Amino acid sequence: MREPGRRTQTRWLALLFIGPAAIMLGVIVVYPFVWSVIRSLFDDGPAGGTGSFIGLRNYGHVFTDDSTFRAVKNNLIWVVIAPTVITIVGLIFAVLSERVRWATAFKLVLFMPMAISFLASGVTFALIYADQPSRGLANAITTGIHDTFYSTGRYQEVHPRSSGFTGSANKGYTTTASYSAGRPVLLPLVGLSLTSPPKDLQTAAVPTPSFAPKVGR
Repeated sequence: MREPGRRTQTRWLALLFIGPAAIMLGVIVVYPFVWSVIRSLFDDGPAGGTGSFIGLRNYGHVFTDDSTFRAVKNNLIWVVIAPTVITIVGLIFAVLSERVRWATAFKLVLFMPMAISFLASGVTFALIYADQPSRGLANAITTGIHDTFYSTGRYQEVHPRSSGFTGSANKGYTTTASYSAGRPVLLPLVGLSLTSPPKDLQTAAVPTPSFAPKVGR
């Protein structure tokens, strides 16, 4: 009489430990997978909602789209070439780290990046390559070398983006698109400090129309 009761108790104890993990697995993996399959059979509705039922038409677009085949090709190249190159380079480094004269220094240079956190290195290089001369180390060095041989621009910390403009810092910039007088336009200027702007900075003048508008009765 004790053996069946013990088995039942063991099963309930196993379900007690497996149940939370099974529920989380269903919520995180099973439910999104099933919902994705169901959602793929419908068209897009307004504001990202579910539209009409279209069956396997989405899968037909996926397997006939050039960008999809390009993505598949790039993934195959990455899966085949990347492990091969990494394995070959790793074996070469392993042999060199044991047979070169300066093996200790070589190992230090080789394994030091592995000991540094990816987050810390990402933040560090983001600061080094920042586009602001006051923050980015690489840009500050480049600006310092430039200012040694050439005169500093009027607003050296204002850098207009290349998109939407034509011209240069010496001749001025012109927008590639035309705008009517009186229409407000957002110019993509970056790098200007709003807390401490240049002292000779002036407010942009309001454009005056070149024609007199006609007013009907």
